Amino acid sequence: MSICSHTKINIDSLKRWVNSLDINKIRNVNVGGHDYEIKNEMKKMLEIQLEEFSNSINKMKEDDNWENYDTMLNQIFYNIFFRIDNSSIRVGDFYECFIEASNLKTQKKIIKGFGHYLEIGNIDISDSSGNIIASIGEKSDLIWRVFYDYFINNYQNGNMEHVYSNHEKILSIQLFDVENLSVDELKICVNEILLYISMNYEMDFKVFEVNSFIKSIGNAPTLNVEYTPTGFEEIPMFYLSNANIVNDERFKFLSYYQVIEYFFVRAQNNFFLNELKNINLNKVNHNELRKALRNYKNKSNEKDALKLVLEWAIDIPNLKAWINSKSEYINTYCSSTEYKIDLSKSEDKIITKLAERIYGYRCSIAHAKGDIEEYIAIPSISKEKITAELPLVKYLESHGVTFEYNTVVKDIKVEKQGKDLVAKHLILEVNGEPVVRELTEDDLVFVTNGSITASTTYGNNDTSAPVSKELGGAWQLWKNLAKQDERFGRPEVFCENLPDQSWFVSATTTVTDKRIAEYIEKICKRDPYAGKVVTGGIVTARDSNWMLSFTLNRQPHFKSQSKDELVVWIYGLYSNISGNYIKKPIEACTGIEIAEEWLYHIGVPEQFIHEFASKGCSTVPCYMPYITSYFMPRHDGDRPLVIPEGSKNLAFIGNFSETPRDTVFTTEYSVRTAMEAVYTLLDVDRGVPEVFASAYDLRVLTKSTNRLMDGKKLADVKVPFLVKLFEKRAAKKIKGTMIEELLKDANLI
Repeated sequence: MSICSHTKINIDSLKRWVNSLDINKIRNVNVGGHDYEIKNEMKKMLEIQLEEFSNSINKMKEDDNWENYDTMLNQIFYNIFFRIDNSSIRVGDFYECFIEASNLKTQKKIIKGFGHYLEIGNIDISDSSGNIIASIGEKSDLIWRVFYDYFINNYQNGNMEHVYSNHEKILSIQLFDVENLSVDELKICVNEILLYISMNYEMDFKVFEVNSFIKSIGNAPTLNVEYTPTGFEEIPMFYLSNANIVNDERFKFLSYYQVIEYFFVRAQNNFFLNELKNINLNKVNHNELRKALRNYKNKSNEKDALKLVLEWAIDIPNLKAWINSKSEYINTYCSSTEYKIDLSKSEDKIITKLAERIYGYRCSIAHAKGDIEEYIAIPSISKEKITAELPLVKYLESHGVTFEYNTVVKDIKVEKQGKDLVAKHLILEVNGEPVVRELTEDDLVFVTNGSITASTTYGNNDTSAPVSKELGGAWQLWKNLAKQDERFGRPEVFCENLPDQSWFVSATTTVTDKRIAEYIEKICKRDPYAGKVVTGGIVTARDSNWMLSFTLNRQPHFKSQSKDELVVWIYGLYSNISGNYIKKPIEACTGIEIAEEWLYHIGVPEQFIHEFASKGCSTVPCYMPYITSYFMPRHDGDRPLVIPEGSKNLAFIGNFSETPRDTVFTTEYSVRTAMEAVYTLLDVDRGVPEVFASAYDLRVLTKSTNRLMDGKKLADVKVPFLVKLFEKRAAKKIKGTMIEELLKDANLI
């Protein structure tokens, strides 16, 4: 049902919510930026409101509108029970959060008009079944009521003014049917939706928080200050000024850190000079000099350099006094679980812990190494514009790299100059419009030709992944290039005439029913929840019509994955043959059906298969029409060289370019071709790492033999008598030779 403007709240969830409210747990409330203590008189008033409101809600029927009862509620009640923080509210199964457009482009997409003539559109977000689960658009009457005192100033003379000009441009995101989600989960959900909108629709929003300081009313003080030049250096002063200006806490932290970082080298040099003071330079003791150099080298890493600066600059008694000046400082710095500073320790230990704390937070912000627990110091970025860029992208952006989105490279026009090839024009499609970019010989062009993920489609538990044969941009670009010169390869070898009986379909299933793990463990002999390698590689059901295989890597597979979940990857080598349990080809199967076939082959009794697949698994089928393109029969020249013969500024990178001795279907191949392309075109005097010589190295071959025999020695393998006799004679012949050493090293003898 629709109530309170454009919010949706389930009546039953509303009743459960109102029955959970308890005024006895509330001590203080903030209304309009002002804090109020809940004293007896106010508490009694709120208790009466809560009782009346609760009784009214519990008597509601399906078609009733709870807005009829809001006249009994005041602003304090709203802020106690409806408000979560300075940006959001929650009631029943409904959640709403203030957001605003991050840029003018986004604002113009969803807001039309100007001044008081604004027309605000909306974005509805649906699940796979078409149910609307969230909406972005005009804020509801409900959230306006809760935060009314933040938006409006009422004066004693009866005048009223808006705190925020054009407050209509402050929008909201509404989430529906979220009764069972925690506040943290709700905020993550908001961030995920905003990220999805940003990535797929190029509309950027950020969470908006009302500011209590805007509500302050009064006379500004007149201060008399006396300025004395400090003699601060220009560069660290610039960093400090930047830290004081920016609003983003992460950037503010990094700017403050840059002030400290500026003095790293100076502190290291100062340390070295102090070390040299202890050495008589007129009669050098070389051992003492080497010790000084060794000590200096030990201080060359960033964490130790940070410690040196802090030792140099920080007065420990003043630091202690500053921390002890406020209880919040003591709680934050001395009572924290991570990087706890113990002020009772020696000065050196305090400095060490202080350096660890600052460096740990710096790394968590700058590197975002999510798989290393010590760096996860600042886990939330919900206040900031959510982007699809990784730290590497940000690093590249700061070094002059420009990223263009919604852009398709349709063709690259190459000019032949004798035997030489020079890329002269980029034929682009930018935002649906044709664009031509001229190139010079100094403009280097790196082409990823072909793609095994092109035209990938996805299904879900209830639908199969649609069959697609579209080429996609990477293949079409390669075809257009190949038309111009045979040195650019023959893409049709890899993207045309793909066999019908092929590996087109795979699926990822998230297992939530722990009973399934028992059957996995019977096969793998390993506990899937142990956080260790499970299958090790691919496990294949040999009697499967699909030639079904699955793999279960070390769990958790994803950072945010629950401890109770397992992520399994499944594929069928034959796409057009009916299964053993599901009498359909895998390419026609829904997620549930693929899971059922897998559960059948790992030994789950048939009476449990459908229940496990539908309720204990969430399976996403994936159709990849070009996943086997790497393995198509080919000849020399079908793949272009990384640097085609005579090419002056164009190179091919990735698994569809040709580089000696390497094997496709690996990340290493892509990286190696990229290195070869860059080093060659830029004439960088640096060697590309050699391909691992597994095919020719006897040491690798003998050790592989040992692994294939499950660690058994040659003498332990059951073979015919004549072979055993040969082995004994051969053992005598190789005794004392290099062959014997190799076999011993591989644990074969």
